[in-house]
Amino acid sequence: MRIWPRRATTPKPQTCVGQWLRAGLLNQQELRDRLKATLNGGKPGWNYDEPFVVGCVCEIAARKVFPAGLDIQAVSAFVTDMRSRIRSTPPPDQLVCKALIRDALGDKVDYTNISVEKMFFAQWVIAGMAVVSLGLGEAAIDEMILEGERRAFDGGWHPPLAS
Repeated sequence: MRIWPRRATTPKPQTCVGQWLRAGLLNQQELRDRLKATLNGGKPGWNYDEPFVVGCVCEIAARKVFPAGLDIQAVSAFVTDMRSRIRSTPPPDQLVCKALIRDALGDKVDYTNISVEKMFFAQWVIAGMAVVSLGLGEAAIDEMILEGERRAFDGGWHPPLAS
């Protein structure tokens, strides 16, 4: 009789925004659209806890794409390529994307003239492009999102937990 080893299960994102982000990064559009209703605890409006998770994931993703650190030409090429691939919606602002990546790589950036909505969209798209560029699979995506959730909670943020 052969005994099969137990499979180690990879933990999945625990927050509503983490699950929504996971569905988006895995190109599960129907699931992502269903999970959109869970954002902000299922209530209308906006909170800053969930965008913080997406921002953390964007930072983690940017550091994976640019492990050697800031290279302005490489960042510009990445953003130009990313924006050229977007067809279904207007792409995020080029300067906003560059600023977010530069910030993730340790450069000081002034965000006073950038709306949180523009930042949120750009962070989501940057994370998505990183997944495509690096060929990240499900486990690596889950790991990035879990780290983003952990950073949010460690930083005192409270993104709503999924049920």
